[in-house]
Amino acid sequence: GKSFYGLKISGDSMFPKYSENDIVIFEKSNGIDLSFNKKDCAVMVNGYDATFKNVTINDNGISLVPLNLNNMEGYQPTFYTKEQIESLPVNVIGVAREKRTRF
Repeated sequence: GKSFYGLKISGDSMFPKYSENDIVIFEKSNGIDLSFNKKDCAVMVNGYDATFKNVTINDNGISLVPLNLNNMEGYQPTFYTKEQIESLPVNVIGVAREKRTRF
């Protein structure tokens, strides 16, 4: 009863765990659930901006955390309040379940 989809990684915000052109298989989800805490997730913001980050959920909202914090691009965590989660909206659309890398 589960649905899955794959996405090709573009960029290096999740390096070194995920590299450019890796294929990540996601278990499809819809909404924000506490079981997603500390998981690598595909997240839709504003209904059209998708990103792949590690998700941290707390009582105040949700943080989207890049793994590559020591970089020249300046990747930083992004925090959304409970109000922003509803108004923008912010929605977890998939939880990473598998990574496929080409040699």
